[in-house]
Amino acid sequence: MSDAAQFPSPPRRGARGEGRTSKIALQPDMLDFARTLRREQTDAEILLWYLIRGRRLSGLKFRRQYPLPPYVLDFYCDELSMAVELDGGQHNADSEVARDQRRDQFIRARGIEVVRYWNHDVLLKTEEVLEDLLRRASLKLRPSPLTPLPGEEGNGAGA
Repeated sequence: MSDAAQFPSPPRRGARGEGRTSKIALQPDMLDFARTLRREQTDAEILLWYLIRGRRLSGLKFRRQYPLPPYVLDFYCDELSMAVELDGGQHNADSEVARDQRRDQFIRARGIEVVRYWNHDVLLKTEEVLEDLLRRASLKLRPSPLTPLPGEEGNGAGA
């Protein structure tokens, strides 16, 4: 028996078939663009990546500069189906607001929640940003309430 058969991947850590997204063939220019963005991160992206990488945030796996053609998401968590986008001041311009809205609509149409934070907030209100991310994660991961049994079954009545 091979080692792989004896020691399967732990849950949520790369075991085959897990997760919601499937690998898509990327155009070389899209992959190069994502790699360039990884090398040229903003200070806010560097800080947030340091805080969430390696499952540091509630055991959740985030990826940075995640390609979703024709876009590249700043951060993406498959377990939450959540994109985290960090915005600088240029995103206040009317043309950028409209562009971000089109982008968010495209991403949401794929079942992915988009969460946006200002770079300024990541750098100066870091704890608040992390608390907000944790709150959003707990809402998505919270198990749904148990459905009651029909009639009076299972509640001890009539015993």
